[in-house]
Amino acid sequence: MTKKEMHSAINKQVYNWLNERNIQFELEMGGRVTVMVGESSDDWFDYHQTHHTVCGLNWASDESQSIMSELEKYIDVIWNMHMWEFAQSK
Repeated sequence: MTKKEMHSAINKQVYNWLNERNIQFELEMGGRVTVMVGESSDDWFDYHQTHHTVCGLNWASDESQSIMSELEKYIDVIWNMHMWEFAQSK
């Protein structure tokens, strides 16, 4: 698996994770995905496809903060899994 394939696989898994939880998201220019939790844009956050990071407002709702935290943990798990697979393929 190449690094490009690894990044693509991680992004697909993140999109599946969001879809399984019926969380709306929108792909933006520049590798950013806006994740829309709730009605207020204060509760929305960004997932950065290149760095596989999540960024949101400190004053976002508890629901949004919880989803960001869960997603960050999930990304850590799949990142480590894919890095291990990448290292094994060398």
